[in-house]
Amino acid sequence: MSSLVHLTLSRNGLRRLAPGAFADLRALRALHLDGNRLPALSGPQLRGLASLRHLILANNQLAAIEPAAFAAFAATVEDLDLSHNNLPALPWEAVAAMASLATLTLDHNLLERVPAGAVARLPRLARLDLTANRLRALPPPDGYCGPCRRRNWLAGPPPSPGRLPSRPPSWKGNR
Repeated sequence: MSSLVHLTLSRNGLRRLAPGAFADLRALRALHLDGNRLPALSGPQLRGLASLRHLILANNQLAAIEPAAFAAFAATVEDLDLSHNNLPALPWEAVAAMASLATLTLDHNLLERVPAGAVARLPRLARLDLTANRLRALPPPDGYCGPCRRRNWLAGPPPSPGRLPSRPPSWKGNR
């Protein structure tokens, strides 16, 4: 199965992933594990997924994710869906290492905060969904919303003079 590029294991009632279960799937680009009963993710469980671009973990029972869980595909992942879980926190440092991430779906979790600068470190992020969490406040402003000329935590640091960003990421994405 080393040439497999898309694997769907949705709605199987999976309660755990064996360490290294996907280690021989180096060409895998999309992994759908949604609709299972996974309670947590650890580093060894997703080891070997060096080509992964889409990881769908929606509708599980995830309450914890180790930062090392994303290490194997941090450079390649473009779409990460962790919606409809029980996540009170996210390993934001590990997420910030995802340089290609364009879509981050975190709706319907238990997130209470997003650390200052967490989203600004994702240069390709175009869609961020934080609907139905427990956010009490936005992080302190540390970014700049280009055309609107006001500070905004989503947009990142101010651009150099004469170069305004085309558009900052939005809460609900581009519709």
